[in-house]
Amino acid sequence: MNRFFFSIFLSVFAVSFSSAKQLGDINVRLFSSYFGTKATIRIAHGDYFVLAQSKDGILVDTLARVHSSDVLKSTFYFKLNNDKISIAHNKNRLGKYSRLYLKASNDSSSFIIKYGNRRERFYDGSIILYPNNKNLEVVNSVNLESYVAGVVESEVGSQGSLEFYKAQAILARTYAMKNYNKFINEGYNLTDDVRSQVYFSKSYYVKDDIILKAVAMTKDRVVVDSDNRLILPVFHANSGGQTSEAKYVWVKNLPYLQAIRDPYSVNKTDHSTFWVVEIPKDKFLYYFYARAPKYKNDNRYKIAILNFKQENRKADFIFEEVRIPLKEIRAKFKLKSTYFDISEKGNKVLISGKGYGHGVGLSQVGAIYMAEGGYSYEEIIKFYYRDVKIVDIDEVIQVIEIKKG
Repeated sequence: MNRFFFSIFLSVFAVSFSSAKQLGDINVRLFSSYFGTKATIRIAHGDYFVLAQSKDGILVDTLARVHSSDVLKSTFYFKLNNDKISIAHNKNRLGKYSRLYLKASNDSSSFIIKYGNRRERFYDGSIILYPNNKNLEVVNSVNLESYVAGVVESEVGSQGSLEFYKAQAILARTYAMKNYNKFINEGYNLTDDVRSQVYFSKSYYVKDDIILKAVAMTKDRVVVDSDNRLILPVFHANSGGQTSEAKYVWVKNLPYLQAIRDPYSVNKTDHSTFWVVEIPKDKFLYYFYARAPKYKNDNRYKIAILNFKQENRKADFIFEEVRIPLKEIRAKFKLKSTYFDISEKGNKVLISGKGYGHGVGLSQVGAIYMAEGGYSYEEIIKFYYRDVKIVDIDEVIQVIEIKKG
């Protein structure tokens, strides 16, 4: 979408989800975690118009119209030079501009991009390039359903069956709609990394046919709470047998993100279910003593540390006045989850854990095994999220407070 018209669009309308289907493409910043000044784009399928724009997104010139069938003319090279982007087409230099917009002729048009020294990626939709603090930023303006399919493939990979992919597609779409404005002040809706959802390509790999089918079969479907408001559809790799409450991880409590027993994630053949980490005892104890120096010589504190157990998931390690969030212990020692017990083994400490990830919301391993066991995508979602409904986007009452980009 042309950023000039995109900006005007955002400044004029406050759109409720009753008209969310009219929002058009979603703008996703690509290579969000990297800094770069060069990019190469090759047209893979369909027609593209190459447009030069001013800093404000006003059309300056139409530089080219390219079709993927014209192999000799389908590759473009971009390089950041101060506050301008130079563009070359094969050996021909086309000039330097404030912004460049490669507009796809339709939703099936696609391109391959190499950014700096990163690996090539494959996407549908249009591309917007502009400088930002000596960084060449690339934004993919893409149809929502294509984006959802790309997220599912990027987040899940080749595991899973149709019902599992349906569940993941609905969660990805729900997240995109709930977080539509997350980066709008930066000129785009979402990033392609963990600050939003991982989106490393369009769906085209091993199970793309199943993923695309799952996305199509759940088109416009989202998850809402009892008040018909979009939920925060968080998920993780493996709950280890019990999910965690949202407030244990992010402080805020959400009624649909509660701790539940999850027998579907306890699978002895899955490497993420059970794990053990050994840590030198002196190093481990030092961390706790540094957090509470007054108890350094208190043997009761040492015993409490070395015999910590969790029959049910806890939020903190607690000893008298000491309260240490388990998420901090997990981060310090790079543990797979906060669901662990502690014991001694000579001069080592054994951390015996279960699960992988923050533990809140849907467990991907559990959902995979639920789907294989014959559960539907709706049953899977309603198992992991309490008192929710799956509805068409038109039924959502939440308002997107769209701001000027």
